[in-house]
Amino acid sequence: MFGLTILLSLSLAAAAAAFPAHQSLAGLTRDELDHILPGLEYHNPEQPPGPLNNTSVKLASEEAHPWQPLREGDICGVCPSLNTLASHGYLPSNGIAT
Repeated sequence: MFGLTILLSLSLAAAAAAFPAHQSLAGLTRDELDHILPGLEYHNPEQPPGPLNNTSVKLASEEAHPWQPLREGDICGVCPSLNTLASHGYLPSNGIAT
């Protein structure tokens, strides 16, 4: 029981250290923020564009970029979109893109 109490105390202390309260996101002091904020102007953003008129199906497979199976040394990531681009040769599948 004593070990569980210590483990719980340490985990709560780590969480408190990871998320410090009342700290400026910009790294500025309260005085610096009080000096800067009155001079800022707010403008409502424009409305985002509506949906596209073209609702046809887009095929990822085409003659220039056919589907390629994974080869030895290739890496399959967690993002389906990036995996699709890599499987069709738009991105390298070895995890190195420069």
